[in-house]
Amino acid sequence: MTETAAEKARRSRLKRLYNITPEEYDDILRHQANVCFICERPPGRSRLAVDHEHKTGLIRGLLCWQCNAAIAKLGDNARRAGLAWEYLVDPPAWAALGSARYGRTGRTTTRAKRRKKASYKI
Repeated sequence: MTETAAEKARRSRLKRLYNITPEEYDDILRHQANVCFICERPPGRSRLAVDHEHKTGLIRGLLCWQCNAAIAKLGDNARRAGLAWEYLVDPPAWAALGSARYGRTGRTTTRAKRRKKASYKI
C-alpha cells in the first residue's frame, strides 16, 4: 500500500526534525499508554507533540500542546519545574500567614475592568 501525501509529509517531518519514523513515534505513544505523559489525557484532534530538549535535540517523550508549552515556559529547566511543583504543593503564603487563606475564585480583574464590563450591561 502506498503512502498518501500527508503520510509522506509526516514521515519526512518526523525524520527531519526529530530523527524518528512514524513507527517509532507510535512506539513512544504505546509506551505512554496513548496519553500525554504529564496530564495523562489522550490526544484530541491533533497528535501529541514530540517533546525534545532544545539545546541537544534529545527526545523526551510525547506531550499535549498545553503541557509542551508549559515545559517550554519553564525554559526546559528541571530546577524551575521542581520549584513550580514545590510552590503548588506547599505555597509560601501559607507559611508566611500561618494558615491557608482563600480569596476570590477564578480570574481576578482590576476594578476599572469590572466597571467597564458592568457599563455594557443594560
